[in-house]
Amino acid sequence: MTILNSKNYNAQHKLKDAFVAALPIIAGYTVLGIPCGILGIQAGLTVSQIAIMSLLFYSGAGQYMIPNMLMTATPIGSIIVSVALVNTRQILYSASLSRFLKNTGKPLSFLFAATVTDESFGVNLGRFSYNKNNVEKRHTHQNHTRVKSDKTPQADLIEGWTVTQATAVNLLSLGTWTLANITGAIAGTLFTFPSALASFAMTSIFICLLFMQRFKTPTAIAAIVAAIGVMLCKILGLSGPAILIGAIAGIIAALLVNSATRTTPNAIVRSKGNDKNNVKDDVNNKVNDNDKDEVNCNVNDKGKEKL
Repeated sequence: MTILNSKNYNAQHKLKDAFVAALPIIAGYTVLGIPCGILGIQAGLTVSQIAIMSLLFYSGAGQYMIPNMLMTATPIGSIIVSVALVNTRQILYSASLSRFLKNTGKPLSFLFAATVTDESFGVNLGRFSYNKNNVEKRHTHQNHTRVKSDKTPQADLIEGWTVTQATAVNLLSLGTWTLANITGAIAGTLFTFPSALASFAMTSIFICLLFMQRFKTPTAIAAIVAAIGVMLCKILGLSGPAILIGAIAGIIAALLVNSATRTTPNAIVRSKGNDKNNVKDDVNNKVNDNDKDEVNCNVNDKGKEKL
């Protein structure tokens, strides 16, 4: 009976922790999901289509891109490539979190990977990393002291962050995003909203994605070149593939800058190494010259003494 109570307490506490961790994401997705649903209605999508896309596609940036690009009569091929390019970051998210899923079954791993987003990735990575560091410290302490923990069974059971909790955070976020999109879609069928207001939400979400990156020179170059590329395309009348062309131009510019910054430090290190070697040679030459002078002086002195 005590074991069952401990397990129930453990499950309830873990679900509560997952809900608390997901609260900031829930608030953010509610604010962003409603305009996304309104934008989908303005682009000609139905409420059911928006609901299915939110459940299965589940990409905030991508779902903002699709209605905007549909309204500008962008070819389907350009839409697919642009959205796929934006969502390539999901590969990095899954690769970064895979080390925490080593002992997890395939169904749960698949569900977890399929529901990862930018925000849930940040929350779960922080929880996983914090738990891993604490476990390592505790094991090190126990190995040194050889003393068992005095914690209660409940406290021992609820410690840590599990894949189940992480998946719960993902599913709560997914459910919130879907409901917010459906709410926005229904509101879009009942009321008229300015399309510019809903479209700006796409700009704001990309600004958020930009500031989530580590600020480095290649990142800044990519953002600037991409923005200039999109503006030039629109000026030239290429509104359809503008986002795709700008994104590719930004990536290429960032890669070039990154490769240049990697080679420059190596050249500097080599030049510094050469300078050090030259200084050493100069010092050695001076020492040898001084030694020679001292030897000559000693020989001359001894010659004088003999005379």
